[in-house]
Amino acid sequence: MNDADDYLGKMPFFIVFLDPLHTDFHSSGKPLNEYIARHPLMHDKLHRPAFAAKVLEMAANSSNMRVFVRKADALIKHPLHYIVRNGVFRTEEQMWAFINSPENIAAVKTHGIGTADSDAAELAALETVFGTLPPLMAFKAQIGHTLGATAALETALLLSALKQGGGTDYQGREIRFSECAASWRDDLFCLANHFGFGGSNTAMVWQWKS
Repeated sequence: MNDADDYLGKMPFFIVFLDPLHTDFHSSGKPLNEYIARHPLMHDKLHRPAFAAKVLEMAANSSNMRVFVRKADALIKHPLHYIVRNGVFRTEEQMWAFINSPENIAAVKTHGIGTADSDAAELAALETVFGTLPPLMAFKAQIGHTLGATAALETALLLSALKQGGGTDYQGREIRFSECAASWRDDLFCLANHFGFGGSNTAMVWQWKS
């Protein structure tokens, strides 16, 4: 798929897939993009939030999916449109309980830069979200701070740990992910924090399909 055909990327809101049949945004979004591609009259209006939301709903319905919207609030600045394959959750309440529960996170890959103020701020934010913290991992002690390459390198290390089913926390203690959190259809979820200069801050949840 060419970038010009990525109609989901042109929509003025964030889209999250909960689709156990696929493992990435591209494969989950492909049938929706193909649906929109077949309707060229839609293409020039996808920048309009209400219009784009209706198109997204129609595209999802055509692929045996449903769209649920979480409106912007104190925690998120923009609406999130969750696309869920029919049959994954028994009820809508079950879906929201899964989305909103930090207990599904098996471990956290911290930014962990090693400076007092930065680490304290990150820890305070994690305690606000989780209460009782899951195991925390930090890779900079092993590889140093690689600046612009940090996110890519630490993501590779995290995916390697997920593949192996475990790793070590920031104090060197062994982590077995399967013992850390409730699984969702035997999948593991790990939160990865990447904080950069100038506000390029990202928190990504990685799903590892067993």
